[in-house]
Amino acid sequence: MILIIALVFAGVGVALIVEHFRFMARAASYQGEVVEVKEQKSYSSSATNPSSGRSVILYLPVWEITLADGRKERISSTIGSSDMNFPIGTRHKVLVDPKHPGTGRMASAKPWFWAAMCFAAAGFLVFADHIDLFH
Repeated sequence: MILIIALVFAGVGVALIVEHFRFMARAASYQGEVVEVKEQKSYSSSATNPSSGRSVILYLPVWEITLADGRKERISSTIGSSDMNFPIGTRHKVLVDPKHPGTGRMASAKPWFWAAMCFAAAGFLVFADHIDLFH
C-alpha cells in the first residue's frame, strides 16, 4: 500500500512539473496592469478534522495587457493568493497561454513549481525507503 501511495505522489509531482514546463514553453510574456481583483471563497479542512471546513478568501488579479496589434485584452489569473497583494494599477510580468486566451499567470508564480518538486521528491523518497535503498 505504501508503494502505491509513493508512486501516486511521485506521478502527480512529475505530471505537475511537466505541465509547468509545457506552459512555460508556449506562454507569451506581457506587461500587465492590475485592473480588478476577484475574490474566490475556498474551503480548507485540517487533516485532523476534515469537517472543520474553514473558508479562505483567495484573491485573483485581472490584468489588462496590450497585444502586438494594439488591442487591449483582460487576463484573469489562474493562481490566487490568500494575501491581497495586487493593488489596482500595479504592473506585473504576465505569462499568457495562447491555447487558453483570457487566462494567465504572474511570471513570479514559482511556488507551484516548487510544490510539485516537493510532491515528486516525497513520493520518490517514500518509494526509495520502501525498497530499502537507503539501508
